Amino acid sequence: MLEAFDAANGWQKSEEVQLLFSMTPPSAFVYDADYFPAGALASNHLRLDRTRPLGIGGQIGSFIVMPTGEMALFSTERWRDNDRPSADDLARMNALRPHLARASLIAARLGLERAQGTVAAMERMGLPAAVLSSNGRVLATNPLLEAMPAMFLPVAFGSMAIGDVQADLLFQQAIAAVRSEIEPSVRSIPVPARQDRQSIIVHVLPLL
Repeated sequence: MLEAFDAANGWQKSEEVQLLFSMTPPSAFVYDADYFPAGALASNHLRLDRTRPLGIGGQIGSFIVMPTGEMALFSTERWRDNDRPSADDLARMNALRPHLARASLIAARLGLERAQGTVAAMERMGLPAAVLSSNGRVLATNPLLEAMPAMFLPVAFGSMAIGDVQADLLFQQAIAAVRSEIEPSVRSIPVPARQDRQSIIVHVLPLL
């Protein structure tokens, strides 16, 4: 069920997921009906069309914000005949939350170490490189890329832009395609020369 939902880009279309980025994450496990606006739950097609017919009710969930800027989400489903959790149910989940937070932090650090190792390997080959998250946030760069400030520009929210309007348009489209889990129309982006820089080709490659 979740695989089909994911294949249809349900996470990107979910009103609940979009609300996560505009609401303050709770510091404990909460019942979804006590956290989300009623309208968001009423319009959740995964709930209405898929889980409720199977007897699945609401969710208990918690969000843990990482120092890297990422967010870890932990969620458990409730049966409809025992939907609303008791205070003891929430207390048991919250007793696990510190351990889940540590596990999330370890996973985030491992991802950051992998990103740093990738750009270091590219530097040894003489290639400027950066590793970006799926939302375009820069995770790691190497000194060769950092030495090209006229080519690669820092922008809001920790993201990166290319110092050419047309090339940057293709670059941002490629990042957006990765975020939506579709194949970018262009992965190799030519950037023309200017007085302060040579022409280059920027390659956008997925890290599996």
